[in-house]
Amino acid sequence: MQPTSRSFYRRLGIAALILVVTVVGISVVAAQNLPFADGRINQIAFFGGDALYCVDAQYLVSPNLPDSDNGGGFRLLSKTGQALWYIPGVDVTKASEKVAGAAVLVGSWQGSYGPAALYVNKKIDGSIFFIFTGFDDHSKPNSFIFASCEPQGSPSNPSVPTAVPTPIVIRNPIT
Repeated sequence: MQPTSRSFYRRLGIAALILVVTVVGISVVAAQNLPFADGRINQIAFFGGDALYCVDAQYLVSPNLPDSDNGGGFRLLSKTGQALWYIPGVDVTKASEKVAGAAVLVGSWQGSYGPAALYVNKKIDGSIFFIFTGFDDHSKPNSFIFASCEPQGSPSNPSVPTAVPTPIVIRNPIT
């Protein structure tokens, strides 16, 4: 009976070890998917804690790009949750319709550490994308490009560019 009892406890110990390793592994992978799980678009591009969101008409985080039909908008919050600015979907639609070869300013306001702006442009295939610019808490300018409300620049979405290395040419800004 001794070998059977030892064999049982050995198998039980191995099963428990596998379970612990699996749980820890899943936890580590889940924690790495998004640095911030609050729905912000800018996951890695740092703006001193400022966070850009797509929101619906009730200011709740939305997976939909704002336009004049859905009543949502873009909202920038400080690291403490203070609303810094809001761009209504109707302004996003107006700016998107004016894009003709160069980025169009959707809106610009004050972020926590300096001016922040949102531009819209079109790819060759006609699909739109946005460029958000601002400053971090060390007065360093930063920007990132996004084409959807999906969190950008996260380890789970590495193919999305998170920085614009060259200056942006801006013509025909709207106010």
